[in-house]
Amino acid sequence: MKNILKIGLVVLTSVAMNSISFAGELSVTGSANARYQIMSSDSTSAGNNLDKGLGVTNEFDLGASGELDNGMTWNYQIQIDPGAVNETAGGVDYDDAKLTLTSDYGTVGAFISEGSLGVKYSSWNPSAYGVASDTGNGFGMKYAPNIGAYDNLQYHLPADMLPMSTTVKLAYSPACNAKYSSGGTAARTDTTHDCSQYQVTTQPVDGLTLSADYMEFGDSRGTHASSREGGSYGVKYAIGAVTVGYGKSFENSGVVGTATYAAVKDTALANYESLENTAYGIGFKVNDDLSVSYTSEESNPDAATASVSTYTMTIESMQAAYTMGGMTLSISHDKAENSDYIQNQNEKETLFAVGMAF
Repeated sequence: MKNILKIGLVVLTSVAMNSISFAGELSVTGSANARYQIMSSDSTSAGNNLDKGLGVTNEFDLGASGELDNGMTWNYQIQIDPGAVNETAGGVDYDDAKLTLTSDYGTVGAFISEGSLGVKYSSWNPSAYGVASDTGNGFGMKYAPNIGAYDNLQYHLPADMLPMSTTVKLAYSPACNAKYSSGGTAARTDTTHDCSQYQVTTQPVDGLTLSADYMEFGDSRGTHASSREGGSYGVKYAIGAVTVGYGKSFENSGVVGTATYAAVKDTALANYESLENTAYGIGFKVNDDLSVSYTSEESNPDAATASVSTYTMTIESMQAAYTMGGMTLSISHDKAENSDYIQNQNEKETLFAVGMAF
C-alpha cells in the first residue's frame, strides 16, 4: 500500500511539473467565537472546581487555488490561530498546512499537522454544538490516534469511482512526527519511525453513512512485542429532522518487551495497554434555525498490570444551537464522571457560545 501511494505521488507530480499553471485565487475563511464557561464539581473528593471563564478564540485559513492547463487543479491552505508556544509570548502561530493536486485519477497531497482521516467523531456525532470531549474542558477523554497530528502524504480515490458514494483515503507519514517544516528537520523516536492510516466511508441508502478508519505504527528497532494501532468505526442515520449515531473507537498502545507496556502515546495516561470508547447520540432539527441534541461518551482504559487500577470515564451532553445568518448562538451542558480517569472526580460544565463564520 505504501509503495502504491509513493508511485502515485511520483506520477502525478511528474505530470504537474510538465504543465503550466494559471494564476491562483486567494481566499480567507474561518470563524471567531466568544465563549463563557462555568465549571463545577459534585465530588466529595478529587473535586475540580475551576469556576467561571470568558474567552474569545479565532482561527482562519489562508487559501490559494488554481488550475493547470491539463485540467488538474491544485489547492494550498494554511491555518492561522493562537499557538501554544507563541501564545505565552503574546503572539500567534500557523499550523495545519496542506498542498493538494487533483485530477481524474484522484487527489494526492502533502499535509503538515493536517489531513485528518480519523472518524472517531464524524462517524456518529449528531450534536448541535460539538462533541463534548472535544470542546470546552474536554475532561481529558482520549480517543484513537489520528495521522492528522503528523506530517503525512495522502492519496484519495476519485469521488465518483466507487458505487454508493464510497470514498477511500490512504495516508503515510515517513517519520510519524510533526517536525517537518520549511527549513526544519525531522525528529525520530527510538521505537516508531513511520505510520499509516486508512479511511473508508460509504452511503448504501439515503441518509445512512457508514465509516471506518485504521491506523498502524511502525517499529524501527523491533522493541515492541506488539504494535501500536488504533481505529474507529460508526454509523449515522438521518431521516427527516432526526439524526442518530453510534460509534466505537479503540487503541492498543503497544507492548514493550514481554512484561511492561508503553504509555498511551499523546496522552497523560501511563501504564495503560489499551482504550475502548463507545459513543452514541441523537439530534433533532426543530426548524431551519434551531437544533437540539443529546450525546453520551464512555471510555474504558485497560491497565497493563494488576497493580494499576482503571476507572471508566463517561460524559453526557445536552446542547442547543440557534443560527441567524452567519451567527450561531449555542449552549452546552456537560456532565462527566471520573474525569481525567480519576476515581470520583465528577465535574459539570456549562458553555455559552457565540460564533461568527466568515
